[in-house]
Amino acid sequence: MPGPQKLRGKHVLIIGGTSGIGRGVAIAAIRDAAHVTVVGSSQATADKAVHYIKSEFPEAKISGYGCDLDLDSLEYDLQGLFDKIDTVDHVVMTAANSHPRQTSIQAITSQELGLANKKLQAMVTLAKVASRRLPPSRHSSLTFTSGSIADQPQPGCSVLAYIAQGMLGLVRGLALDMKPVRVNLVKPGYVLDTGLWSQIPDEQKWNVREELVRKNPTASEGLVEDVAEAYVYLMKDGNCTGEVVSTRSGQHLV
Repeated sequence: MPGPQKLRGKHVLIIGGTSGIGRGVAIAAIRDAAHVTVVGSSQATADKAVHYIKSEFPEAKISGYGCDLDLDSLEYDLQGLFDKIDTVDHVVMTAANSHPRQTSIQAITSQELGLANKKLQAMVTLAKVASRRLPPSRHSSLTFTSGSIADQPQPGCSVLAYIAQGMLGLVRGLALDMKPVRVNLVKPGYVLDTGLWSQIPDEQKWNVREELVRKNPTASEGLVEDVAEAYVYLMKDGNCTGEVVSTRSGQHLV
């Protein structure tokens, strides 16, 4: 007998759900019969994502909204977003807003340090708003997105590693502060079909892809449709909180 569809009829809110991993999570949740709301940086990007997903899944229950992730108005904007939509069971954040560039520690600027702190503050703000709106149950969850840089630092990436490790500590603390709502973190490796890589020249991206195929035990980069399953798992497993799920093609082994 097949197992129950734990997401059937559940409402999943995906901030950053209009492209890349976020859109992959939206599609995976829809396949599990969830009702999905995707949030993009503007209403136009949200509408475009909804149109794309509806073209693939005509019966999908999906809606889209634009929301400015500027920290100065983030709490107000998020509260307004929750006011517009039905009760949410699961919140996923995959949005990759501005982040510090890769640079040596000697050259890091106060502006880039400010960006690093803002990324963590945005997580806190989302948790603050979500804690008031999610049903107080282990069947509710909040899932954030970090990166493998936390475990495998690279030259010029100290501040990026600081953000990633800060996310880990925050998620574990939130798992206690927001109980029984579950709070978890997904750490993808290289996933080239995302907004973070959209500004990289095609030739450079191709070279990275070839290197990943050569080195990774999976002989592949991370694929959006595979990485999305980590988020679906964390929504379904009512016994999982304060945890990190890594999905990184085995790159930590080489």
